Amino acid sequence: MTGCAEWYRVPNVAALEGALTVDPSIENVGWAWWDGTDKPYTGVIHVKHPKKPQPIGKRLQVLGQHMKNVLLVLSCVNRVIIEQPEFWGGGSVASAGSGSLGTLTLATGYIAAVVEQMTEAEIVMVPVRAWKGTMSKAVVGSRVERVNGKIYRDHELDAVGIGFGIAGVL
Repeated sequence: MTGCAEWYRVPNVAALEGALTVDPSIENVGWAWWDGTDKPYTGVIHVKHPKKPQPIGKRLQVLGQHMKNVLLVLSCVNRVIIEQPEFWGGGSVASAGSGSLGTLTLATGYIAAVVEQMTEAEIVMVPVRAWKGTMSKAVVGSRVERVNGKIYRDHELDAVGIGFGIAGVL
């Protein structure tokens, strides 16, 4: 895959065995745990909030508790690969002006802190452009489906895409 720095790369999907790839967010965190095959176990952490949104600290606590639960179930995680927040121009994913980039950065840091607290896993931050370049979500979805025959939605798709992207099969 072009644009993927060498130190992010793994030689193939099998080399992801034991890794957890994470698409961070303050509301929906996609994750994929790799068992050495091209069909990882996946899920989404939904941080539900009432009609009146909770303060950011409370939402982070809920996110952290859900992340701890995932890590307890997946007790053999050896590496956690988290998508690194970055500003995208134009139709940006995280806008500096709206504050969403700051909130995403807080959520990402909180996830990394929980991983550090709960495991001895290596934490790797991978910029969006390093794993998917400028591909749209639709293109990532079709390529992931081509690789393993499965259709994933939204945040799970990105978590799987991160793994396939750094393995060079997108």
